[in-house]
Amino acid sequence: MDGYGRRKPAGTRKNYCPNNPHYAEYSRTIVERMVLHYKDNPNIVGWQIDNGFEAIKRTSSDREIVFALNHNEKPVQVSCGKMELEDLISGEKVDRMLKIDGFDAKILKRVK
Repeated sequence: MDGYGRRKPAGTRKNYCPNNPHYAEYSRTIVERMVLHYKDNPNIVGWQIDNGFEAIKRTSSDREIVFALNHNEKPVQVSCGKMELEDLISGEKVDRMLKIDGFDAKILKRVK
């Protein structure tokens, strides 16, 4: 369902109902099993269940482009690791942390 109670068409992103009791129960079970399985692994520092952020990277022989989308109403801040990026719309450099406002998107290129 969308924010207005209308069903989303099949194939759309995140086509589920977070208020469904079955969804909540299965989600809880998955998270509990992940915690039990990975709790002592020093390489796991956290995981994301869902915050509405999506990143898609496209690479060609001469460039890398990242499409970053925030599907959430709240702003998000995401680590870029060691990648240096440039916002293709604003021209701003992104170093270490990418900040995206709610319901916003950025098109970024990797600076070599």
